[in-house]
Amino acid sequence: MDLIPASEVPDVQIAQSPVWVDRAKGNFSATGFTSYSTNAYGDLMAAAGLAKPDPAKAIRNYRALVVVLTDKAQLTNEVTTKLTSSITQFTIPSVADSSWSHNGVLLLHNFWMATGGRATYAMNQASNWRKQEAPNCQISENYGTVAPGANVQPSASCAPTASDYIWSPQGSGISQNATVTVSPTQSTTYTVKGVNSFGQGATASLQVQVVPGLPKNLPGGYVWYKNRSWAPVALGAARLSYANALAYCSTTALNDQTGWRLPTRDELEGLLKAGVTPPPSAQPIAWTSTPYSPTEQYVLDLESHTLYRSTTASLSAAMCIR
Repeated sequence: MDLIPASEVPDVQIAQSPVWVDRAKGNFSATGFTSYSTNAYGDLMAAAGLAKPDPAKAIRNYRALVVVLTDKAQLTNEVTTKLTSSITQFTIPSVADSSWSHNGVLLLHNFWMATGGRATYAMNQASNWRKQEAPNCQISENYGTVAPGANVQPSASCAPTASDYIWSPQGSGISQNATVTVSPTQSTTYTVKGVNSFGQGATASLQVQVVPGLPKNLPGGYVWYKNRSWAPVALGAARLSYANALAYCSTTALNDQTGWRLPTRDELEGLLKAGVTPPPSAQPIAWTSTPYSPTEQYVLDLESHTLYRSTTASLSAAMCIR
């Protein structure tokens, strides 16, 4: 590195006819040693075609970039903190602090110490570490059922960010649109792949179930199944006794329509078994109109599809049908 002037370099001794005695310990024998002064050894280097050391031409300020290769999506804060600390200790233009010591003894030398304070090293800090990979996408919408020809807008959300998207069956080419508008006339599964400089990511899919006869103006949260409308779980009255749930469905105008009722056990189970998913609710346990006993009704967990029984005085959700 040409950092030390010749006056500070001791003579160089070269062994003649060396033979290993114990390579593991670094022991060897020789017929003799030849000593060279620093200048004389520099002349030997020049004669061999190597550059002769010259402190006046030495590079004393170095820069480096840290690149971490990992199979993790993101380094933990603990690992990032340790990396940053190590980078800081290695590059500071002074003696490393106690984090590199044990019982007061410095175990490691940083760059400044190793060069006798003659050179420095600048290096970036550890931040914003992320695995470089093709995008993994999800389609955020869940439409459940729609009328034939109704507009549907699947939208892809990808990490890392995608520069392009491959939608299918909406054409086979690459699009820069994360959202597409489609109007299926039959049940269709739409797929998307995110694309960036690392390639194509895994396929995300969305199944849109088209139901003939379903009104196109069915509001969000409503479901159409077996020629019946299903209203979402009662908002603002999510926990009702059985009597109040009956009254809610029979007296409330939902979607400007009356004539609603509670579903039977078979109707609600059939809806869930058919894969028609009601909108999520803070109260997933819903009443059915099917009695278990004179004082109990069947209720159904809309998330786990588990059937329970509940006293009519208990509180559950009202999901109405007409």
